[in-house]
Amino acid sequence: MKAFIIGVLTVFLSPYLSYAEGSGKGLVFEKTFQSFSPDPSVAEVESVYKFTNQSDYPITIESIKTSCGCTTAELEKKTYNPGETGEIKAYFNLGGRQGLQQKKIRVTTDYFENPESILTLEVRIPEILIFSSRFVAWERGQSVHPKTITLTVAEGVETVSITEVTCPGDIFEVEVDVIEPGRQYQIKVTPVDVEDAKNALIEIKTDFPQNNPKTFYAHAFIR
Repeated sequence: MKAFIIGVLTVFLSPYLSYAEGSGKGLVFEKTFQSFSPDPSVAEVESVYKFTNQSDYPITIESIKTSCGCTTAELEKKTYNPGETGEIKAYFNLGGRQGLQQKKIRVTTDYFENPESILTLEVRIPEILIFSSRFVAWERGQSVHPKTITLTVAEGVETVSITEVTCPGDIFEVEVDVIEPGRQYQIKVTPVDVEDAKNALIEIKTDFPQNNPKTFYAHAFIR
């Protein structure tokens, strides 16, 4: 009786067992981590993640999600047959970002044994402007007075000029003082009033580098 039950179970489960035994490793990436140190003049970094379907079955990539809106990813097609190769291209927009940036790319497939892969894109962006602070804040009811953000051009970087500073919404007034031309600036931020909680983005446009001028950002709050 026991042998009969085992035999029945073996016949019933054999398709699933063979699938599991022959399924291999699914989508296998040559590299899941890539690091770049781009020139500040570059607007975008492209990273290519090559993979192979090392299972015995077609695998469909159901979704690719990035951890930040500054990173996008694209795929040539979704389904890959056994032994077939493909690649995912990821693009990171430098914008006004500085320092170490690490972004994740989550790849989800229909492969039951190993449905998810995490790719990492690391970008080390050289500093151009060093901020004394990335934000200024006031408490509600506090006296209205200016607060400053000092911007210093990093060592090894040519002169940088601030071409325009804006703060949309007429919530804060901004003014630029030149401490040392091409090397150091001070941005004065003054709230129009401090009666209610508010926040705004301060946009700082520069002329560096010439082929791709950078825009940097700071924040102002009334809390």
